[in-house]
Amino acid sequence: MEASAERVVEATPDAVFGLLADLAQHWRLAGDWVEVLALEPPTGPARGAVVRLRGPLGVRRVARTRVDVIESPVRLAGQAHAGRATRAAVEWRLEPAEEGTRVRLGLVPVRASPADRALWALGGRRWAQRRLQATLEHLGQWAAIRRGQASAPSPAGTRGSPSAR
Repeated sequence: MEASAERVVEATPDAVFGLLADLAQHWRLAGDWVEVLALEPPTGPARGAVVRLRGPLGVRRVARTRVDVIESPVRLAGQAHAGRATRAAVEWRLEPAEEGTRVRLGLVPVRASPADRALWALGGRRWAQRRLQATLEHLGQWAAIRRGQASAPSPAGTRGSPSAR
């Protein structure tokens, strides 16, 4: 069962896609539930990463991620692998909206270990949905900063603004 979130961001699809085209920016938008351990490649636009995920109930997972599909400026899709048994598909969809860009972010477990399957069923899906919504809120804050609204907070809290990169 999928976890997803949707939001209209006050920026053009090209601007939003430009930010998302570098996987390093995704982690800045995600906030403190994701810690980047390594980017692949380490220089230039990242297409893969090794990250530590902080989940509900103190659960921690190291995951290897990669971007598999880049369809500018409408879609980015990839995978995350945690351990030997767990794999999820992640997709960003962008479409023009009157106010800017409608962004949809989805996460679908493709395979899961028995423990991860139980965690997902017992609230992990709802927890992930809230994290995805928070990520889109940070994307909206990035758009506000880009428009020059000085009162907009930093999208990633203590990790700094994606616009600084």
